[in-house]
Amino acid sequence: MTRYIFRRLLQTVPVLLGVSVLAFAIMHVVPGDPVRLIAGPDAPESVVARVRVELGLERPLHVQYLSFLGRALRGDLGRSLRSRAPVIDEIFSRFPATLELTTVSMLLAVVVGIPLGLVAAVRRASWLDYLAMGASLSTLSMPIFWVAIVAIWLFSLQLGWLPVSGRAGPVWEWEGLRHIVLPAATLATTSLAIISRLTRSGMLDVLGREYVTTARAKGVPPWSVVGKHALKNALIPVVTVVGLQYGFLLGGAVVTETIFAWPGVGRLAITAILQRDYPVVQGCVLLVAVVFVLINLLVDVLYGWLDPRIRYE
Repeated sequence: MTRYIFRRLLQTVPVLLGVSVLAFAIMHVVPGDPVRLIAGPDAPESVVARVRVELGLERPLHVQYLSFLGRALRGDLGRSLRSRAPVIDEIFSRFPATLELTTVSMLLAVVVGIPLGLVAAVRRASWLDYLAMGASLSTLSMPIFWVAIVAIWLFSLQLGWLPVSGRAGPVWEWEGLRHIVLPAATLATTSLAIISRLTRSGMLDVLGREYVTTARAKGVPPWSVVGKHALKNALIPVVTVVGLQYGFLLGGAVVTETIFAWPGVGRLAITAILQRDYPVVQGCVLLVAVVFVLINLLVDVLYGWLDPRIRYE
């Protein structure tokens, strides 16, 4: 297992290198000149040239990239072109909010999605099954921005139960919990639907296996057959999806953070893109990529715990 983890860590190096190349290249081919934004639209060419030299933007692209990569390996992502603050400080000041929102959303999707899929599989072809899968299919068909708007209109404007937007503190405090409910539930809708449907299909497959039939024939209680013998084996594909969805939520919380004015990395990235703040955008992309790769590594390690038949050489 140790050799496998080490090998997987080595495999992440070219992935992260490719992400850094793409992030650097894309941000330098989009329209707009960040130097003009800093110097001002009416600044003389001498001032623009001086600012360009100060930022190192007059050098060839490959030289700029190598410089960027060398600093990134040392933990230095440069400075924001707008605020002139270190990019690493700006990102890590926002990352706890994004991590909190994503984690709560994923926990909500797992806590609701797995039992929903389990009940649908055990009560196959019943009204519970049809209701659960119908709700999952409907949720998958709804865009996140529409769900967010409807949630704000219903629970904030009409009922007045929850605040419209913003973050009021950590989730373990009452005001923090009230502010995170709507964005977390909105962000969790798609993942919840996917997890519930995958749990149902996995359970239906496992419940038809011979060892489950044998356990029932021996008089094992139904709850033990479902919980101990069937569910653990059915969760292997679910774990994969949970890991992938967690990474997608980290990088895909942009819409939710924007609509609910959540002060996270996604909202920071959108602001940086609009302002042509290249270092901040690159830092956000690299952060999400690193977290996504580490989550996938953790998922692979969990396979061995869920299924002892899996062996890594």
